[in-house]
Amino acid sequence: MFLKSDVEKAKERKLEEYFFNIVAQELKNGMKHDATWLKAIASSNGNSEKAESHYIEYRIQSLKDEIILNQEEKVNEKKLDTLAKQRHEQKLKEKGIYICSNCHAEVKPKKTAKGCILILIPLLFIYIVPGIIYALFYSGYIYKCPKCKTKIKVDETKETYKSFHLQ
Repeated sequence: MFLKSDVEKAKERKLEEYFFNIVAQELKNGMKHDATWLKAIASSNGNSEKAESHYIEYRIQSLKDEIILNQEEKVNEKKLDTLAKQRHEQKLKEKGIYICSNCHAEVKPKKTAKGCILILIPLLFIYIVPGIIYALFYSGYIYKCPKCKTKIKVDETKETYKSFHLQ
């Protein structure tokens, strides 16, 4: 029924009414922002009626600018927080420490085998094909959080690289 632009325009008008209300309260209380008032006087060539009209326009624009700058600052703070978190996680990973996605603990993952040798041996001797299938699907290791036992994704290339240089 209503277009998105209509809703956006309505929001803009309500916000502008809010700003007019703020400026009206400031003027009622005798508060004027000096720099904005001087700008209004300068643009009205000393005419006090025009100066007040210009002051209202400039003050409303100043309020809008404050909101925009505050929003931009919040966005930048979030970006900085995200970057700091990523750097922290990277430093931990270099030490072999990961952050568990479930309990958010900083832990060294516990390496466990996917399959069980006690199941593999009888399968290979009694049922060769199922034994080979079991060996293919359950070979390798998984990494779990020692606190909550949740699987943790570990960069295996770095692990093999480390173990290669340790030998």
